[in-house]
Amino acid sequence: YGSVNIFKEKKNFAQHIIDMTNEFKEERFFGWFMFGKPMLMINDVELVKNIKVKDFSHFVDPQDEHTAKMARMGGALDRLFNQNVGSAKGEEWKDVRSSLTPIFTSGKMMHMLKFVVDVSKGLFTEMERQTEKGEFELKEVTGKFSLDALATCAFGLDFDSFGKDSSNAFVQNAAEVFKQDIWTAMVFLKFIPGVGKLFEIFNFNVQKPKQVKFFKEIVTKTLKQRAESGQRRNDMIDMMLDVINDIEKEKVEEEAENDQYHQDMKLQHKRRRKM
Repeated sequence: YGSVNIFKEKKNFAQHIIDMTNEFKEERFFGWFMFGKPMLMINDVELVKNIKVKDFSHFVDPQDEHTAKMARMGGALDRLFNQNVGSAKGEEWKDVRSSLTPIFTSGKMMHMLKFVVDVSKGLFTEMERQTEKGEFELKEVTGKFSLDALATCAFGLDFDSFGKDSSNAFVQNAAEVFKQDIWTAMVFLKFIPGVGKLFEIFNFNVQKPKQVKFFKEIVTKTLKQRAESGQRRNDMIDMMLDVINDIEKEKVEEEAENDQYHQDMKLQHKRRRKM
């Protein structure tokens, strides 16, 4: 165990994790302290399988209640940013997981494979073009491929990062999400007692607000267009719509059952009075 100073270097928190994993690669697990709280990292693959599969019922909540609560405090965009399966707990976690599980079945993943294949054609063409020039940065090329695959599968957007200028709004905002900047440091202010509540009262967002708003608008607009047009691509947007429709259907059925129950109770009450 040791302490981690995430403000010491300007790099993404994920890179800190990778560096520590490499440092303790011979250990089955290791830990560190962050803001006074012990954090555990598992290196052993079999141990991870036991935690995530065999003994999963004992490891439902990935975060303690206080950390999850503090992370979700802040402005409207911050709350949206943190509404995910990683920060959910208890019954909410079960609801989120049960909604997401149908989206990631092997059959539905196969439907989206065709989008990845289409994007890979652009990757192949770009690598051929780059090899003719000589040496090139492989990380940049594969990064564009990943971004195109994400855009088409998750957001229903088709654009070619290889053929377009890197100033594309989607590319810029996606890159900004993973940058270490002043906004990243401000996130941890929420863990100071009372600060998170003030952020919430004044609707002050610190977790990449510009980027969160950008992607929120993309998803909202796409969902609305699909719902109105009835068009389907069998991508993640369509699967999200299916989940939303199922939830709405369940609500309508539940309301109908409740209405019927109240009607039956009134009828029984009237019959008793007549008797």
